[in-house]
Amino acid sequence: DYDLNMRLMLSIQQVGGGEMDAAIFGGMLNLPVNPCTNAWEKMELECSLHEISLGEEIIGENLREEIVLTKEQDNPPTNDGRVGISVQGDTCWDKQSSGRTYNSESGTFILCGNLTQKCVYIWCMSVRCSYCEAKEKA
Repeated sequence: DYDLNMRLMLSIQQVGGGEMDAAIFGGMLNLPVNPCTNAWEKMELECSLHEISLGEEIIGENLREEIVLTKEQDNPPTNDGRVGISVQGDTCWDKQSSGRTYNSESGTFILCGNLTQKCVYIWCMSVRCSYCEAKEKA
């Protein structure tokens, strides 16, 4: 069932796993060892496009909310008529480190508005490019 496979893929994705983890999970439940054979990448791509779109919509709403709250304050900071918001940010790399080795290939940079405490900007970083790597192999 496509819906069940999509839910499995989303669940595995939420805990940081992939197709191999889905196969292990399926095996533990006495289900086919590879529940999404030949469909995992397609499902992941379809789902990720919706996640990106939803994320952009939510971040836009959060930013507008932060601007409204900033404008409501006494003497909000402005620059050329634009309201300056106050944010805090952090960056993380996806691969766990021992404290001395920093060799992750991907990470995330995030900014949160100080008034709403909601994400107003996010940037996904990667040192690799699948498009470039595919061209190099061709």
